[in-house]
Amino acid sequence: MRAIIEPPTFSAAGALLEEPFSLYLFPETPGSIVRYTLDHSEPSETNGTPYTEPIYIDETTAVRAAAFMEGAAPSASVTRT
Repeated sequence: MRAIIEPPTFSAAGALLEEPFSLYLFPETPGSIVRYTLDHSEPSETNGTPYTEPIYIDETTAVRAAAFMEGAAPSASVTRT
């Protein structure tokens, strides 16, 4: 049975904000890689952008993220708008 890894966490809760900001994504399982999408699609090992730096948010945006690690089942995806 493959281990399931924890979903990533976001530096900001979903909300309407007045100013642009940088969104940070944090892998909760050591060694996992976070991938994210901005087009409402489900992140997967072949779909989405590997998270390597903060995401600049300057308009209403839906961010979906999940964590992946070799030998483990992917985390559930998490969405914030």
